Amino acid sequence: MWLPLVAVMLSAVAFVADEWKTVALSPEISVKLPAGFEKQGNEQQEVYIAKTKDSAAFTAMNINFGNFGLDEATLQSMVDTDMFKTQFKSGFSSNGKNEIIDEKYGKYKDKYTFYEFTSKSTTDDGKTVTGYSKTIFYKANGITLVYMSGNSKDLKDKDLFFNSVDIKE
Repeated sequence: MWLPLVAVMLSAVAFVADEWKTVALSPEISVKLPAGFEKQGNEQQEVYIAKTKDSAAFTAMNINFGNFGLDEATLQSMVDTDMFKTQFKSGFSSNGKNEIIDEKYGKYKDKYTFYEFTSKSTTDDGKTVTGYSKTIFYKANGITLVYMSGNSKDLKDKDLFFNSVDIKE
């Protein structure tokens, strides 16, 4: 009698763990994250982090480049230049632990410039991990998403995450 009930309960838990929720990074920007995410950071920089049962990690944040002295017009005039791409890429890998192994540049939804990097890094215990990041530039914002695959070799969750950004103008 208990076995069917336990099976139903476990399947419900697995379903909830795979559920996705929409998170507002700003009044105009939202993204989907696995349910159970945590909000970290402070008023100036909120960071949302989620981990799944297979150890995949998702991070979403909205970087306001105005805090670094770049207004919308300045940032948007720079994002498609090789100089800015090189500086951004250099900043991404400057800690010495990230080696960029693939990079893509384009237009998200045919409108907003994005940079996407695949990197290899070594953890403190010597394990090599693959990470993926995507930054979408909108107005004076850098919508930054990071996906670490954990034990999963399937990238469908990364693709769902990276393509879930919604910008309301």
